[in-house]
Amino acid sequence: CPRLRLILAGSGANWEACKKLALELGLTGKVDFPGYLPQMEDWYPVCDIAVSTSLSEGLPFNIMEAMACALPVAASRVKGHADLVEDGVNGLLFDSGSADQLADCLKRLYDEAGLRESLGKAGRDKVRGYSLEEVFPEIMEIYGAVL
Repeated sequence: CPRLRLILAGSGANWEACKKLALELGLTGKVDFPGYLPQMEDWYPVCDIAVSTSLSEGLPFNIMEAMACALPVAASRVKGHADLVEDGVNGLLFDSGSADQLADCLKRLYDEAGLRESLGKAGRDKVRGYSLEEVFPEIMEIYGAVL
């Protein structure tokens, strides 16, 4: 995949270790480490795929944001991701911790422009159900019942 580049946004506990690993593997020109990005919406348009390898998730806003931008998603099969992503319909899921399955998902998305497009559109449609316009009345009804 000669054109493939990875952007690792954030500055978590493993940031330095990831930078070191990329250097050791000779991937310095293939992996970018921009650090914490307060406005990710500026980055989504330059991406072709969104990936999350989380071991645990609640409601993954990063995946929701990517889906809202019609980016195809490859995500680990954990509760929060699986609540949003239907494998093969609006994204691809891989078993958490399976580098081989992740690589297969990325290779498919890299090779198949039509798949990227269809998953991206389906993801955008799915996440519309989580928009403020959709969820606000329901939340207000819940809070009204409590108050």
